[in-house]
Amino acid sequence: MCLKSIPRHCDLVTLSQEMAKYSSVPVINALSSLWHPTQTLADVMTLHEHSVLFPPMPNYNPSIKGLLPLRPLTITWVGDSSNVLHDLLVTLPRLGHKMRVATPPDPKYQCPGPVWDKVKELGCDKDIWWGTDPREAVNGADVVVTDTWHAFLFNFHQRPTDRFPS
Repeated sequence: MCLKSIPRHCDLVTLSQEMAKYSSVPVINALSSLWHPTQTLADVMTLHEHSVLFPPMPNYNPSIKGLLPLRPLTITWVGDSSNVLHDLLVTLPRLGHKMRVATPPDPKYQCPGPVWDKVKELGCDKDIWWGTDPREAVNGADVVVTDTWHAFLFNFHQRPTDRFPS
């Protein structure tokens, strides 16, 4: 099916950014090498669905349908900088949460400049602590998140924890 016929069959499509310019219907960015907004939506929804694990519940009214309210959390990321982390960095602080991030010290595993520029542009950086020690990062965390360790995928003989200083 060619791209021009897709709009006859749907109201919204998920396409690469390159293909989006040819679409006559709205296009969402489900994932790119720098961003993964659909994973972030799923993560935020999961936090709300399990908000009873994070007392106290703010002004909970059981008669209201929908997602449960969620108090501000401290959410820690441990691992390589990835598209999942990048979207969490620009989303969670805007929802009132604090982030603590531990990435290996090698610059190739840290946040790319264009991503950090966006984080600062949105004012999210003031609610993000960044370091290289996972033990320090998880201190005070309500939730700990990680993802595929890309660095680990290319060297099966080295454990991901070997990337962090001891």
